[in-house]
Amino acid sequence: MKKQSSVRLGLVTLVALSTALLSACVSRADQTAAPALLVDLTEQNRQQLAAVVAKALHRDKVLLAPDALTQTNQLIITRAPKRTLTQNPVMGRSEENAEYFELLKKGDSCFLLLRSSQQLYPLKGMRCNSNSGE
Repeated sequence: MKKQSSVRLGLVTLVALSTALLSACVSRADQTAAPALLVDLTEQNRQQLAAVVAKALHRDKVLLAPDALTQTNQLIITRAPKRTLTQNPVMGRSEENAEYFELLKKGDSCFLLLRSSQQLYPLKGMRCNSNSGE
């Protein structure tokens, strides 16, 4: 009788723990990403941001404004106009589309979303605040 009661107690404990773990997973998955702005943007963070954007676009480097993603959660990247050897702009229309990024906050983490691929890029070590006041 004692053995049956300890087995039953073990099963009840197992079910309770499983339920708690599953509900924790569900609440974590329910967190939605919110638009955000970068805070405390240091030179090191600016370089990291430029490296993440360059990697996302498969480029060697990109040039970003000093206040990128601190005033708006959107980042628009266009290629610099082509120039001749004498640094005059090449005449003609650029056929290349701009690339659009959005800064998002999910939990305590900041992510950069490349709209064209819907791929998220984590911004490790950077701080951001969601526009909703989080």
